[in-house]
Amino acid sequence: MIVESEWGFQNISNKDFACTLDVPASSLRFENTAGDWMTINSITIRQGDNETTLVLSDNSWGSVQDTYLFQNGTLKTVDGEDLLPFETYQANIDVAAENDIAFMVQEFGVYNETPYDVTIGFLSDLMDFFRDNGIGWAMWNFDGPFGILNSGRDDCPYESFYGNQLDSGMLDILAPEEVSGIQPAAGTGDLHIYPTPASERIHVSTDENTGRSHFEILDMTGRVMKSFYHDSRQQQSFDIDVSRLTAGAYILSMRNRSGRNWGRFLVE
Repeated sequence: MIVESEWGFQNISNKDFACTLDVPASSLRFENTAGDWMTINSITIRQGDNETTLVLSDNSWGSVQDTYLFQNGTLKTVDGEDLLPFETYQANIDVAAENDIAFMVQEFGVYNETPYDVTIGFLSDLMDFFRDNGIGWAMWNFDGPFGILNSGRDDCPYESFYGNQLDSGMLDILAPEEVSGIQPAAGTGDLHIYPTPASERIHVSTDENTGRSHFEILDMTGRVMKSFYHDSRQQQSFDIDVSRLTAGAYILSMRNRSGRNWGRFLVE
């Protein structure tokens, strides 16, 4: 097939090539020896009834791949070690750290046509990487085909959330309670928060007179956006100004001598 592109007319082959080894081999090499702008999309290795498809990490034209060890259906380094994800990202982070440059990741996500197990696997690895390196982030969109709300997927667990379809599986990856340290504490009352979504202020009330408490508002990465103290012996319900928070989901954490409690709210 020949299509018109910004470079003029370009051939799109989408062809499969196969070969069978007549004798055992200890190494295999795949290379484009000719063909302008031709790239390899994937390599499938079949051994008896076992079949493994390997997708190249970089399929840009002219880019030479590394050498890997194929062991028990899994790619390893040539030394037999596990491959580290996001090595290119890590190199850039190291350069930034050496030069005292602060940054955040402003756009990322997985399109809703990507299989859900792949989506969750990728996001899980990526969020671990972000947290290990202390990187703030923002998704490509919060509400839509890349987002956590109303994504239009047909292969994920949804729950109703204020009239929206919330991807609860993705929520567990993006904001797990064990990462933020926010856990409902035994013996403390619930935090009652309304209205949600809010635009200017939220009203917060507690069930117990627990004395002086430390409150934090955290975004869904666990980053503290606001911190303050409140004494419930004087006032068990109070308002919080959220007008300076950007639209999105947040967590209100309360910590005192009885433990820790929390609640979620939305800002529109």
